[in-house]
Amino acid sequence: MFAKYLGFMMARGHPLEYFIEGGRSRTGRLLSPRTGMLSMTVRAYLRDPKRPVVFMPVYFGYERIVEGRTYIGELSGQPKEKESVLGLLKAVVSVLRSKLGRVHVNLGQPISLDELLCRHDPNWRRASLKDPESPPGWINDAVGDLAARINIEINAAAAVTPINLVAMAILATPHQALPEADLVRQVELYQLLLRDAPYGPLVTITTDSAAQMIRCAEAMGMLERQTQALGDIMRMNAENAVLATYYRNNILHLFAMPSLLACCFVSNAGLRTADIHRLVRRAYPYIAAELFLRWDEASVSGVVDSLLETFTRLNLLQANADRSEWQRPASTSLEAMRLSLLAQATIQTVERYYLAIALLLQSGSGSITQEALEQRCQLMAQRMSVLYGLNSPEFFDKSLFRNFIDLLRHRKVIQASGDGRLSFGEPLLAVAADAQLVLSEQIRHSILQVTLGQ
Repeated sequence: MFAKYLGFMMARGHPLEYFIEGGRSRTGRLLSPRTGMLSMTVRAYLRDPKRPVVFMPVYFGYERIVEGRTYIGELSGQPKEKESVLGLLKAVVSVLRSKLGRVHVNLGQPISLDELLCRHDPNWRRASLKDPESPPGWINDAVGDLAARINIEINAAAAVTPINLVAMAILATPHQALPEADLVRQVELYQLLLRDAPYGPLVTITTDSAAQMIRCAEAMGMLERQTQALGDIMRMNAENAVLATYYRNNILHLFAMPSLLACCFVSNAGLRTADIHRLVRRAYPYIAAELFLRWDEASVSGVVDSLLETFTRLNLLQANADRSEWQRPASTSLEAMRLSLLAQATIQTVERYYLAIALLLQSGSGSITQEALEQRCQLMAQRMSVLYGLNSPEFFDKSLFRNFIDLLRHRKVIQASGDGRLSFGEPLLAVAADAQLVLSEQIRHSILQVTLGQ
């Protein structure tokens, strides 16, 4: 009945609005899309493809979310609070007393359903008219493609706010604290990267200076100032640091490629261009699937080459004459510190991947099911968070481990036997070897210490 009503609304040309994530993200990242409504929309269109259907992705960006404190509790493992009239009244009072900043609404690139269907079957109109009640089998693939494309286009229209950039910079430090001058320089670096190596033409960036952004974060209670004779120190308390991961994650995809490139030099003073390309290509499919990045795998090499030149202009890397080798700055320089902080945006993602791989290798080929591996990954990640003070709730998000393992299977790096046990061979060992090359010895040792001590 609902499907017929949906078809009736579409046939009359009414605009429809729905959120394909199925709910609000608690981490600030886009959630994996729920395809139920999209599937009904596509099938309704196939029954009567007269009015063209276009999907308009919309990005909503918040400088401060109303549900922030509630999210902190939920991300820490507390159950979701039940809604009530008293709770609503308390929330209204709290909102009226709070400084929540501005809301940004950006429109993404429209997606034509006709064009998408033609990519899957150029003759889809004839096929749909023959048997409108039983659409062809490729429809599920088309719906999945559409869902991913919508999320990619939403991310490609992100709004970058002062709170986003301050959170990105301060959370890259071990104790969520930086001298004010260093924080200014790091925020300025992020602004320059967004302008010199833009993610896409629809991304909007705050025009505030770095100093103005820091004052904004301070005025909204996100940053605390500690006066010191050698210069003020800006810091976040533990509660704000957890909440700030939400705002950092809103724009994490914009810095995924620059950060991944910086990760290559965390434990390597110099690398050949060929090795850089291999390391980025190895990690990119998994990060792209997790963060809904806009480039296909064939385009990654061009993006890396362009970023290497940008890093050179910003003095983050130095190259030899023929661009065949690259060196990071001296470890005592300000540029080395800025490069290291930039790497932190994705280093925890690579750590999470390596943790899953280390647990699978430790279990042995054909010895553990995916469900058991996911559970073990989550428990080990929670343990690492406690032992090493990781204030990033998504680090132990079970769904992210599940998606990573699913993608390993999809790319045939691992296989599942008839009884569900996971087997692997040389491809997984190659992924593990490259992950070790990116991660520092201390991080690798920490992960192995936790996994071997279970």
